[in-house]
Amino acid sequence: MAYDSRRDVVVLFGGNDGASRGDTWEWDGDRWSLRAISGPTPRSGHAMAYDSARGVVVLFGGTNGNLPFADTWEWNGIAWKQRAVQGPPERYGHAMAYDLHRGVTVLFGGIQDHFTKILDDTWEWDGDTWSKRTSSQIPFKRWAHAMVYDSERRVTVVVGGTPSRDTWEWNGSDWISRGFLNGPTHDRFRSAAYDSSRMTTVVFTEFSGQSQTWEWDGTSWSLLPIANPPSRGGHSMVFADEQGSVLMFGGSTSGIERFNDLWGFDGNSWSENVAEYPQARTAHALAYD
Repeated sequence: MAYDSRRDVVVLFGGNDGASRGDTWEWDGDRWSLRAISGPTPRSGHAMAYDSARGVVVLFGGTNGNLPFADTWEWNGIAWKQRAVQGPPERYGHAMAYDLHRGVTVLFGGIQDHFTKILDDTWEWDGDTWSKRTSSQIPFKRWAHAMVYDSERRVTVVVGGTPSRDTWEWNGSDWISRGFLNGPTHDRFRSAAYDSSRMTTVVFTEFSGQSQTWEWDGTSWSLLPIANPPSRGGHSMVFADEQGSVLMFGGSTSGIERFNDLWGFDGNSWSENVAEYPQARTAHALAYD
């Protein structure tokens, strides 16, 4: 998922409900609307980020269960358009975030070839071309990690993933290791969102069958002592700026029971939104417009 701040809607694409999906939905704070059934090939494990300068949701990669993709698409609120032909190699389980101050979408990691090749490369999309970036040190290879942009400190934050549980930050020229720092304990299928109103990164994950909400303030991790939504993985989260809430949709329990519930976190507690929902799914993507 991704948040479109210009149109104040959360955009959801694809996922898996037993088969790969290719539908596009939007949430305006009151209801879900099915916006498109054409566009990118049905897929899961892809990543999306909202480019606020150009007013488009950027999507890259994913898999249909057999083959990973290396295509780049953009959603302008009306239709999908395929963009770059050349860029990062095919992958799924990667993550992306939009760097507001530099005007680029940052991509890191992922996996190819059904778990045989885990990636540790960094790419940036400026709206016209992909550029591979290098650094003196780089995060360990990983997939199923979470990534958000901290607009206060102007860094892209990478959290966890398989097989790593550490925290890294990208400042546009170098990766900086923040270590393990007693953060979230489960390594994969977590999701994160940056709450710009409170200047903190929110992570929802599970450990030993129990759901947990963590926050990263740029210095330390905190486990919040609050009641949480049911435990899950493969969910997606996004911060809806105008609504002032972190939103979480879908996911599954060990890939068996899939959810189609929508939850909001206001910094103090989680609450479930009641509405007509998209079908239950996992490994989808959200963006806020």
